[in-house]
Amino acid sequence: MLIDISGESTESGIRSAFVRALGLPSEAGRDWSELTDALVEASGRFGGIRVVGWNRANEVCPEGAAAVTCLSRELGRLSDPVVLTLDGSVVPDEVTVDLGSVSTPWELHRVLKAELGFPGFYGMNWDAFWDAITGLVDLPTTLRFTGWRHLEETCPRDAGIMREMLEEDLAADRRRRSLSFDD
Repeated sequence: MLIDISGESTESGIRSAFVRALGLPSEAGRDWSELTDALVEASGRFGGIRVVGWNRANEVCPEGAAAVTCLSRELGRLSDPVVLTLDGSVVPDEVTVDLGSVSTPWELHRVLKAELGFPGFYGMNWDAFWDAITGLVDLPTTLRFTGWRHLEETCPRDAGIMREMLEEDLAADRRRRSLSFDD
């Protein structure tokens, strides 16, 4: 299933593009909550939805693009998940993040931003990290951290916060992802 939102510049236009492309009742386009409910109800009809034009939508209507990202996250948490791919980019199956050279919290956030594909406006703090992993980006199926012991020694508080957040997110996600913290 393909949804093109490249020509949309408003949240209502983006919602309408979903309604048209997926054959949902027009009422589903009134707000994001109704669209989410309609998609959850009809989720058995869709295996995967590819949304093109997300980058442009993010430029002209960042609120709408953020809502689409949150919608993607919600659909991924269903017992029979619907995969919503933004702008045709495919989330890698496996990512390894090397933390062996990280010595400050700022360096940690810089590495996370680069390796996990966080957006340019990523705030480089734990609130922004939570927002990124729960709505702005799709994490890979397998996420592996190397140099974990080094991070625990140099930034113990931050290592603990990051691990707790990732494990909480993993527990809420039904896509059978894996997470490892290696020395």
